[in-house]
Amino acid sequence: MQPDPIQGPLHGLRRPGLGAKLAGCLVIGAIVGFTLFGVLHQRLEQRHLEALISLSAERISDVVHSSAWGAMLHNDRELLFTLIQDIGREPGIRKLRIINEEGLVRHSTDASEVGTLVDKKAESCYACHAQERPLTKLTRKDRARILTEENGQRTLAVIRPIENHTYCSSAAR
Repeated sequence: MQPDPIQGPLHGLRRPGLGAKLAGCLVIGAIVGFTLFGVLHQRLEQRHLEALISLSAERISDVVHSSAWGAMLHNDRELLFTLIQDIGREPGIRKLRIINEEGLVRHSTDASEVGTLVDKKAESCYACHAQERPLTKLTRKDRARILTEENGQRTLAVIRPIENHTYCSSAAR
């Protein structure tokens, strides 16, 4: 038997009632709400974890700074070299280096970098060297930044300046 062209092929089916429409809207609204909440919560959680990792890296940089400061005051280059190599071998630390104010790498966990100049226009240096005269002091929040490497991997970089003081030049004499 052919369907009646005037009534159409769905003639015998019932249309959903108000309760079914309301339930459908409620389910769709709940799915959208939970999805939005999940996305926002994930972003908030990521910001909190990045802040925690940044704080942890800052603490490590404070330890390195204090240790390097003592070795430099005693002009103990061997201790400084050993310190950098030992800390650089710790899990989660990719590279540790000491760079002088001209941008010359003096000590590094990567031996091929020692004696080379860093690119002051690189992403990691740009924050301090964007203006004609580089910054000499960094606030704590400006010391850490997340960089994206060529392979797309994100890396936390911490810059901790070791300031020159008048007693530094005569300390090891």
